[in-house]
Amino acid sequence: MCRWRWVVAGLAVIGLASPAPATIIHVPLEYATIQSGIDAAVNGDTVLVADGTYGGPGNRDIDFWGKSVLLTSENGPESTIIDCEGTPTNPHRGFHFHNGESASSVVRGFTIKNGCTAYGGGVCCENASAPRLVGNTFLGNVANSGGAIRCAGSSPAIVGNAFIDNTANSGGGGISCLYASPLISDNVIRENAAGWFGAAIECWGYSSPQVLNNSIEANYSRYGAGLYCYDHSSPMIKGNTISGNATYYSGTGIHCKEYSSPTIEDNTITENMAGGGPGGGIYTHENCSPTIVGNIISGNAAPGLFGSGGGVMCDGGSPTISYNVISENLASANGGGFHCTDGAVLAVGNMVKENVADAGGGVWVASSGIVGWNTIEGNAAEHSGGGMRISGSVPPTVVGNRIVNNTGGRGGGICCVSADPSITDNVIANTLASLGHAQGGGIHCWGGSPLIARNTIANNTASMEGGGISCTFSASPIVVNSILWGDTAATGLEVYLEATSSIVITYSDVTEGWLGEGNIDADPMFVLEAGEDYRLLWGSPCIDAGHPDSLDPDGTRRDMGAHFFDQDDYLTLYLTPETTQVSPGGELQVHYTVINRRAEPEEFWVAAGVMTPGGDSLLIMGPDRYVVPAEYTARVPVLHHVPPAAPLGHYHYGSAIGRRPSMFYDWDDFRFTVGEP
Repeated sequence: MCRWRWVVAGLAVIGLASPAPATIIHVPLEYATIQSGIDAAVNGDTVLVADGTYGGPGNRDIDFWGKSVLLTSENGPESTIIDCEGTPTNPHRGFHFHNGESASSVVRGFTIKNGCTAYGGGVCCENASAPRLVGNTFLGNVANSGGAIRCAGSSPAIVGNAFIDNTANSGGGGISCLYASPLISDNVIRENAAGWFGAAIECWGYSSPQVLNNSIEANYSRYGAGLYCYDHSSPMIKGNTISGNATYYSGTGIHCKEYSSPTIEDNTITENMAGGGPGGGIYTHENCSPTIVGNIISGNAAPGLFGSGGGVMCDGGSPTISYNVISENLASANGGGFHCTDGAVLAVGNMVKENVADAGGGVWVASSGIVGWNTIEGNAAEHSGGGMRISGSVPPTVVGNRIVNNTGGRGGGICCVSADPSITDNVIANTLASLGHAQGGGIHCWGGSPLIARNTIANNTASMEGGGISCTFSASPIVVNSILWGDTAATGLEVYLEATSSIVITYSDVTEGWLGEGNIDADPMFVLEAGEDYRLLWGSPCIDAGHPDSLDPDGTRRDMGAHFFDQDDYLTLYLTPETTQVSPGGELQVHYTVINRRAEPEEFWVAAGVMTPGGDSLLIMGPDRYVVPAEYTARVPVLHHVPPAAPLGHYHYGSAIGRRPSMFYDWDDFRFTVGEP
């Protein structure tokens, strides 16, 4: 009883000490101007502005004086307009925050137009101010820096606004950040311009803004029309749509330089156009180390004289480019999909598809690092390297890639130019060298001594020379533990050697044979050649036939080719999709191959599921019971109906086989896309 009395008494004391209720101040009903309303307000008050157009003294160059006040319109920006009426000779802006305002200082629901000042045509935030600017429209404002908003040494929250037709003579037509870390989220930023940098957003001087979920479209500047980052800036750029922007020169979607290290994640970067320079989608240089992960980078172009990196161009630094879809980009020079030079690149898990360039249709790499486990498909290069071109004195390791259905002049799959890369564990198949010199359907070596180990080079074509590999200009590659099979050319079905070149091939399976230790000439027995599945069936002569001093991960002697046959268990599962692109309401057909290596029938259970673009896991088949005969390979097509309401995006399909309740034999998986027909 006493305890409850103490609590009640305490609440009574708190009630006596509580502040007075907030006041709503009406403009122009009670106060004629917005500034006079703010001047009359105290912390916690709301200044409510009626519909109308507000201009002249007291309705521009508005100062919050550090107060925690909500300034809001009654009916939104369409109905409540602050006309700054600024000119170069009579400069005015909408708001000036410079007294340490916090997130409780809020401007909401206004159109702020026709500001004209040196810095921050619509709003200037400085001196550690951090107001919230929410749901406003910035229209037709002009400044030297920060046409609509300038953030200098401040961290405002800029959320849910529209930036339209603002201009900066220098940088940041929409927003300029200097030594600032604002939140820039859920805005529409379109049709803004800058004379030099960052038509939509400019970041410099150690700025680290969070740029999240914005629509950044149809902006124009010389460099970085979408975002321009320099001077040690490290923004988080995530979940944005950056589309239809244009530059006079380079880095149209995103441009980074001078030791900047942005994180560029889960954005859609499409249809951006670089005028005369590199980087239609993204351009980084001067010791930048960006992290570019999980983006859709599609339909961008760098068509000018120095147009390299239609999708992405990284010049120097240590970029990480991983798990992106980089498709249908164009470069007039090098690297239709992405181009990395100097520095050390880590490019893994990307889908690089249907890009076009003069050289390096999918990828051009002239830097150290790793290019691994990517799918490089359907790209084209007029001159060399339909899938990939490699050059430079310190080339990358090219490992575990699937390089298929590309077209080029020299090197339908890969062209190595005076370089000694390690090219290992790749599938290079169904590529075509038919343009220009038409040499090297799979790989063309122009000088250098690359190591070509544990690759499957199959069903490639050269109109002239070297269906599998061609060697010119004193090239001397070493090939080991590989498969060269089913390639065709007018001269040299599998290998063509110019007079000054040489090649050493050992422990490899070569159509029509090749002189060298451990080489064979036998059908490699691929899982499903028509489905471009170049893994090995049990019984393949390539199993345990590689160099005797090298081992597979299962501890057995090395197999030939890019894929080893895992002998850890006696049941093996392979999944081969008929296509990896389906439509809502369509059908996904998957060929199941189950191999039983035992001398007796084996019972097993199979189940399959998908992970959706949203991360949900769905069971779509089984568990179902089957029996596979002794020493038998079974292949069964399985048809899945895709629901008409299936979300568009990228899916992960996986299946496992085992015995109940807990015995597990094998599993396999692949990725596919549900998209519009």
